[in-house]
Amino acid sequence: MTTCYVLVAPPSYFQRTKKHLTNHYSGQAKASAADLYVKTKNHGEKMEYMDNKIITGIILFIILGLLGWFKIKGFAIFDRHKIYKWLKSNTKDEPGESHVDTITIAKGSKLPEDRVRRACMSCNKIYRYSNGKEQWSVWREQPQSSYEGLSKEEIYERSAF
Repeated sequence: MTTCYVLVAPPSYFQRTKKHLTNHYSGQAKASAADLYVKTKNHGEKMEYMDNKIITGIILFIILGLLGWFKIKGFAIFDRHKIYKWLKSNTKDEPGESHVDTITIAKGSKLPEDRVRRACMSCNKIYRYSNGKEQWSVWREQPQSSYEGLSKEEIYERSAF
């Protein structure tokens, strides 16, 4: 068990008081605990307790930060997977059916538009085509032409009204 004395007044006060007490008590500086010192027992244990609180606080801060980061990353992975599956099942690799706009994806997947946009932009398997409004596809970057795969005669027949 350790005993520590903590000063409770400015240093100048103690210098003057010590000189006065030294002269008054014939060479021995004596004073009661109420006059000069506050007696604190187990001072080392109190410091360890405060150090433990600080360390615990830092560890909790780091753990909460990591949990928040994992939550954000988890939602991002979930959103990407959900949108990819929705696009795969609701679009076809045919003219006019391969690309879907952001609003349609948001309604179909029941996610907000900003989360849909963020998930589509972060996924390598989803392609973006911008022609005034954002359109997304899992099949190709550019929508195919309606004349793709047709012979010259069929193209001529379609273009002749």
